[in-house]
Amino acid sequence: ALRILVPVATTMIPERTATFKTALMAGIARKYGGDPDHLRIVPATMPDHRHNSGYERRFLVLYDTLPGGTGYLHRLSTEAGLREVLEHARDVVTHCVCAGDEQQKNACHRCLLAHADDDEFDLVDRSLAEQMLGELLDEWESAELASTDDISLLDQVESELEARFVSGLKRWVAAEPAS
Repeated sequence: ALRILVPVATTMIPERTATFKTALMAGIARKYGGDPDHLRIVPATMPDHRHNSGYERRFLVLYDTLPGGTGYLHRLSTEAGLREVLEHARDVVTHCVCAGDEQQKNACHRCLLAHADDDEFDLVDRSLAEQMLGELLDEWESAELASTDDISLLDQVESELEARFVSGLKRWVAAEPAS
């Protein structure tokens, strides 16, 4: 299994979680070819004991359902492997024919819907995937860590509204003349 630490705001909004999950699967399908129907993604949490932040670490766990695995996850476990899959995912959603569709579809079977569970069809959004992947890949930073426990959650926002508030507050403070 591969655990991907995600911001709490992503896991608290079903559209963001479903969209990221399907985009990740679309990237895997594009990179390795075929249908990765033997892979599953589920949300998981664990307390942030090390930093005593009171927050939970929220993950998406990608796992192989075949006994012994197929080797996909080993290739994804490196920074370069995961980044390449996410870049393929961004390419899928950016260049899908539904992006220019006059019917304004949120997604189609060629980009994300092929990887969505039945209860996620209404949640998945190609333009949201494009935005999320763009933010992630354009601001990509990585560091070698022994454990995700080494990542502090103290500055993590708990909701989309809180993130917008903090961003607006920073813009307001930056625009204020010094006294």
